[in-house]
Amino acid sequence: MAECGFACKSRCLREFIKALGISPHDLIKRYENDRFSDGFSKLRVFAEILLGRVSEGTRRYLEARLGGKGLSHHRDGRNASEYGATLVRGWIFEDALLNAFDLHGMRAEQVGRDSQREFLPGSKVGSDSDFLVSQGAARRSVEVVSDYTGYWSQNDRVDLRDFKYDKILEQDGLLMGLSLGTLDGFLLRPLVDDEVRVSRVARHRPYGDKPAVSISGISAITMPVHELFGALAEAIARPIGQEVAR
Repeated sequence: MAECGFACKSRCLREFIKALGISPHDLIKRYENDRFSDGFSKLRVFAEILLGRVSEGTRRYLEARLGGKGLSHHRDGRNASEYGATLVRGWIFEDALLNAFDLHGMRAEQVGRDSQREFLPGSKVGSDSDFLVSQGAARRSVEVVSDYTGYWSQNDRVDLRDFKYDKILEQDGLLMGLSLGTLDGFLLRPLVDDEVRVSRVARHRPYGDKPAVSISGISAITMPVHELFGALAEAIARPIGQEVAR
């Protein structure tokens, strides 16, 4: 699996935003007059991380805000700059998704996330986002996962924590995977898309030997990222009972 460091992830994120038909500059310009709770410019932090070039002043700021012992568990071995960059990239990624939903005639709201974009004591880093997305009168839960390294395409599979997959099943939700490194992705409708194979893994090493679900054969449902949101709109608009009957 190819390694994708700080500059690589920033470049992948910029290219992903452009592939959605969105200007990276315009996307973060909304933070032009916003500041973190201590007065530091949000636009400066967002712009430098998106460009992949963090100044010494911003590095010192991230170290002061995120370098404390209380966040060592969430940092998971990363230094404060790396941890802060992961948080900010996640926020920009979510902003891009919200814009893309809107561009394709959908309304979306995030579930269980801080929409204020503030460094909080318990800020958690993740590669997934939970949305409620509406198309007309229909609404579905959409779990979004991302990959920067090309792992999915190299292995033709995606791995999830078992409780995440179970939640998708319980909510009749959809799983949307976005590969920022290859600018493609997939839309999985559990119990409908029989092109993929779902297997339970009792102990998955990357998840600390915790249970996982492995979904293989995703190349059969992979498509360019610019086609994915149209497919999502169609899937949301189609009644669930009608999906299963097809």
